[in-house]
Amino acid sequence: MKQVARMKALLILRSCVLAVPLAAVLGADTAGPAASADIPHWRRTEGQLEAKVGSYKGRNVIFVNSKPMAPLMYSGTEHSRETWVGQPRASIEAFSALGYEIVQTDMWLKYSLRPDGTLDVAGLRRQLAGILEVNPDAKLVVRINVSAPRWWLEQHPAERCKTTVEQPEKDVFGGNRAESLASEAYAAFAGRYLKLFLEQLSQTPEGDRVIGFHIGGGVYGEWHYYGIYNEPDASEPMKKTFGAFALARYGSLERVNAAWRTAFATLSDVSVPSFARRYELADGDFRDPQYDRYVIDYYECQQAVVASLVNGLAKIAKEAWPRPAVVGLFYGYFYGGWTVGAQASQFDIKTLFRSPYVDYFSGPYASRNMLGSGVPRSLVQSVALNGKVWITEHDGGTHLGHVGDVKFPDLPRDEAESIARMRRNFMYGLTDNAGQWWYDFGPKNKSGSWNSPAMLAEAKRLLDLANARLEQPYEKPSDVLVVYDMESFLLMRPAKADRLTTKITESMTDSLLGTGAAVDRIFLMDLDAVDLSRYKLVIFGNTFLLSQAQRALIKQRVMTSGRTVVFMSGAGYSDGKSNSSAAMSDLIGIRIEKTTDAESPVTATIGSETAELDARGVTSRFTVTDAEARALGASRSGATVAAVKDVQGCRVYYFGVPLKAPLPFFKALLREAGVRFWLENTVEQDYASIGGGMIGLYSVQGGDKTIKPQNGIPVQVSLPPFSAQYFDLRTGASLNTVRQAFGGGTGLARNRDSAANIALKPGKAAKLNGVLQGSKGATLSHNRFEPERPKSNP
Repeated sequence: MKQVARMKALLILRSCVLAVPLAAVLGADTAGPAASADIPHWRRTEGQLEAKVGSYKGRNVIFVNSKPMAPLMYSGTEHSRETWVGQPRASIEAFSALGYEIVQTDMWLKYSLRPDGTLDVAGLRRQLAGILEVNPDAKLVVRINVSAPRWWLEQHPAERCKTTVEQPEKDVFGGNRAESLASEAYAAFAGRYLKLFLEQLSQTPEGDRVIGFHIGGGVYGEWHYYGIYNEPDASEPMKKTFGAFALARYGSLERVNAAWRTAFATLSDVSVPSFARRYELADGDFRDPQYDRYVIDYYECQQAVVASLVNGLAKIAKEAWPRPAVVGLFYGYFYGGWTVGAQASQFDIKTLFRSPYVDYFSGPYASRNMLGSGVPRSLVQSVALNGKVWITEHDGGTHLGHVGDVKFPDLPRDEAESIARMRRNFMYGLTDNAGQWWYDFGPKNKSGSWNSPAMLAEAKRLLDLANARLEQPYEKPSDVLVVYDMESFLLMRPAKADRLTTKITESMTDSLLGTGAAVDRIFLMDLDAVDLSRYKLVIFGNTFLLSQAQRALIKQRVMTSGRTVVFMSGAGYSDGKSNSSAAMSDLIGIRIEKTTDAESPVTATIGSETAELDARGVTSRFTVTDAEARALGASRSGATVAAVKDVQGCRVYYFGVPLKAPLPFFKALLREAGVRFWLENTVEQDYASIGGGMIGLYSVQGGDKTIKPQNGIPVQVSLPPFSAQYFDLRTGASLNTVRQAFGGGTGLARNRDSAANIALKPGKAAKLNGVLQGSKGATLSHNRFEPERPKSNP
């Protein structure tokens, strides 16, 4: 679905509003030079820092003054902004002693911007100088949240977001208290003060050490639309924007009403779809473009509004800073419950993944607790294909506590499990061409999540391993490709009620991670950018919406002789204009029809494995009516629901329901496709990631596993429950200590090293030991798995 030229012009014009010159909007009432009182003293290093993202030996990395650096950093939260004292300082000291050179810190307009339009520059300098006093060589990334302060919202009540639930029982996520992300007044406000912030920071000595900016807004600063659960945005700014969107797309109000099946009398009468209307579906689990265009267009407009706002802010950051610097965002979430879907406003990845103003994307890990995979929240291979870096925010707690009063499995029970969680989350950065930062929600939020000798030793090992891998050519030996799609969310219910997509995305991803195969996962928009010749098996996930060009690409370049291709459920069901089983049949090469057999269980067999496919809650199902296809599974009524067929030399599997099945069933499917297994004897809740010269494995149940490295000599290992281990891809040797990472032995003991065993930077060991000796016990606080918004701010 593409925007017409007039809508593009509207959004470009809206982005330009962000770049209004400061003199035109602020006059002379701006903050003066920062005072030096109370700013920590630090030894200034020579020269200014410049940074960019680029490729180094096959990995996407951050170059600082032309030096390649793994995208790894430490960060306190907004709760630990007092970097010059107490636990915030101690945590910075600890990670600096380990060798972490990039340090991120949080700054918010709500804390630093005064109602008179001036900035507390001295306070901002103090926060940065506190880091530099500990480590004058630190490379600083400033996370600047541009959410509107309360005083601005009180001055501009008409610019607030509004949910479609008039009086919500619980106004969660700031639905009626925060700014509308469609507000041009807010966009101009955020842009002008971001520019002012950057201009004034650039004139300070602390600014010389800054290499990048992470721009935050929306819920948790992650650009989710305020009030997601209550379906925003019914504010006047959004209604005005939606009306303009409709006129640009259809040319006249008469055509708008015809497309939407509405009866608006004037353009100013155009309203956003109601809460109930957004949950209505005309075609089972799917929206029908002919009947649900009103809702589809609204979500597309909402997504374009957020992407335009964020891209405009990124452009300001790039142009306002006097030197090259990296700019990052929370964006592109594909896994993660309420954080995904058309309503969550992280959907327009085409605009932002391909933006010249954005260098890296971030997000907390998905499948978060100790039973899950810890997989990154986006498809990091697509991020890399677009020349960007993905940096996972490791914000999970340890046995020392977290931001909420949570217990196992959300929190590890002991130090060994805490270390396993560290390794589990970190392994994806090492194997998948990505990075990570330690986002520290430690005791009472002042930081210290990893403040024990063994956990700090592990953080040191992981850094050393990443730096060692950086100097080796990056390769990922995947022969399985999974293709997912963002735009298909337009056809689905809001994520809270969408059972179909969850089974195909999160559940299937976890299963594929457990097979022991090397798997790539990309977005559909990048399918033409990958080397398809390497893949023996291609699986199409939630690819419900396919253009004619995408169908042609799949038929001509993916469904080739000798390859196995898997489709499921409604793959290719819609072309954006209508839904059609005939269009699916033409794409897949197997005749398919939609069925009303909505509740019958489905049993399928591949090789020696028979399993019941989990289609609970899915109402749209499809049956195979092709006499040339070999049946693999049927519903209780006898209808063929799974089949395989040779389509011009390509082996094509089709499943009429989501492919959610036990792990042995997936292994059988991959085995028939001739896929290579790098691990054997994996079981449910084993999660492996292969790439970058290593095999990473996290096991919930533990047990005996067989590593099958490139040299062909199997390695037998035994893992305790809730443990994570790394192995060399070539030899199968363990990579779980610094010594082993550089070619040592193969021990698999749980890590309980002391701080004395850490190979520290010169002069840092005594300081680190002092930090550990002075640390206090853990205390738990708010009952959330992500940071709670302060009650004083919407």
